[in-house]
Amino acid sequence: MISQDIQELKESLQLADKFLNEKLNQQDKAEEVLHAIVIKSLKLIIDEVSVRDIYFYYTNIYAAVWGEGDTDKASRTVRKYLEDISNTKLSANSEINQFLVSENCQPLFLTVAPSTGGKRTQFYLITCRHVEESTNEQSTNVIEYVVTKLPKPHWWVKPLMEIKVTVWRVFCVVAIGVFLTWSGVFYLTKIFSGSISVPLAILTVSLAAIAGYTVMRLNDLSTKGITNIPSFIVPLKQSNNLFTLVRDDKEKKRNLKILVFTYESKFTLCGAKKIVEKSRDFHNRYVGKCSIAPSEHVYTFDHVLKKGRLLR
Repeated sequence: MISQDIQELKESLQLADKFLNEKLNQQDKAEEVLHAIVIKSLKLIIDEVSVRDIYFYYTNIYAAVWGEGDTDKASRTVRKYLEDISNTKLSANSEINQFLVSENCQPLFLTVAPSTGGKRTQFYLITCRHVEESTNEQSTNVIEYVVTKLPKPHWWVKPLMEIKVTVWRVFCVVAIGVFLTWSGVFYLTKIFSGSISVPLAILTVSLAAIAGYTVMRLNDLSTKGITNIPSFIVPLKQSNNLFTLVRDDKEKKRNLKILVFTYESKFTLCGAKKIVEKSRDFHNRYVGKCSIAPSEHVYTFDHVLKKGRLLR
């Protein structure tokens, strides 16, 4: 079983789009088809589609390139160009994959899932880095995590996402948080003394609580590189949504950014999905716990290497 890391796929697709855009006027038909697959894949990722649902049928790409929807013609035409893409345009030594590797991204490959049992032929792009399940006894001590989704934050949080992390910005946020927290405590004491109106005190205390919570999350980010996401920032449609501190290797200064990732993995011990959470048993580290036996099957959670080793 192969599980694609959606963040790695997104980075490779963005660079592939850039590469193909630069030769837009010199593209042959196979490159037009490839470009259409790249663009539509990126759109699905931006639309918060899970990685396992990013695939296409012949008619999808035929309509994007030729502007028609003839099913029979689409199948014959697109299939011919998919072979060229797979064997030439996205070969290991192709121009586009050499470009991706030179930019520290994973190369792209085309995968075609033939029609079976009434299901239509599906095709999609993957990177060469993937996770394969193994039955090897030694592999039960190690698991791999993948990013399967890039959750969208609420509209009012979007301007704050992917902001480069600098010492000055962190200092400002912490200073504001400490000030609001102190103000909340101060006005709370004023309520009991009756020297301040209750509505103003409630507003201040509420802002202070949010500020204090934000400072706690920033502390997690600075010391652990990851932290839980509060529900008022990202709609919690599923578990394992985490703020993650990542390094932008594509810039010379290699700035840090805060991104939202959904992580997923299956335990080789029992096949159950894992839940990432902070554990008091392991000094408040974030660990991966089995959804069926969370007290017994516990792994480390390394968000950089995306690996985990058996703790218990």
